[in-house]
Order: sequence, then C-alpha cells, then structure tokens
Amino acid sequence: AQEALKRMENMGIHLQDLNSLDLVVVQRRWSNFGEPGKQERKIVEIAEVEANGAVRKLFEYNYLRACWAEKEVSVKVAEKVCRSYGIAKEKFAEKWREAEERIQERMKRYGHRSAG
Repeated sequence: AQEALKRMENMGIHLQDLNSLDLVVVQRRWSNFGEPGKQERKIVEIAEVEANGAVRKLFEYNYLRACWAEKEVSVKVAEKVCRSYGIAKEKFAEKWREAEERIQERMKRYGHRSAG
C-alpha cells in the first residue's frame, strides 16, 4: 500500500490529497498454475492511510497458508463508519462480526479461506 501511495505522489498527487484516503486495497497479478499462461488478480492487502501519509496494514494475504490474516485493528475507519452510519461505538464490534461472517461466507463461495 505504501508503494501505491508513493506512485500516486510521483504522478503529481499531493500528500495532502492522499491524506483524504481512508483505505488502500492492493491487488496483484497472480499466475494460475492450473491453467498455464492465465493470470488472475487477487486482493493481497488492505491498509489504512494515516495522517502523515504512512500506512498501517489491517489485513494481508498469506500466500503460504492461502488465507487472510488480520494484522492490526483500525481506529480511524471504525470511527468513520460509526459516524457515517449512526452506529454507537459499543455496537460497532457486533456489527463488525456480522459483516465479517457475511464476508467469510462469500469468500468460501468463491474459493478463498481466512485465517480467522
């Protein structure tokens, strides 16, 4: 994610504008060895953009285990979700778990696994 921000900065986007981003979702091309010559795009990292332009990895794809791993908990995004959707901070964890369950169901449907 840090590389993505650096590339955008090199394209002339100012750090001040990059600070308006909450999350960076990183996709990579990935060879499908079952079908030679075919490549897929997979999301491999989700990171939060901090005020100083640095990034904090929230989730990262573990290639060796073929699953997702949670790296850190977001404070900024959680607060913004609560404010935007009128969710009390006390209810956020419950809502997050419900969303996580729905995501896990979809990931299983499409052949992904998570570490959690």
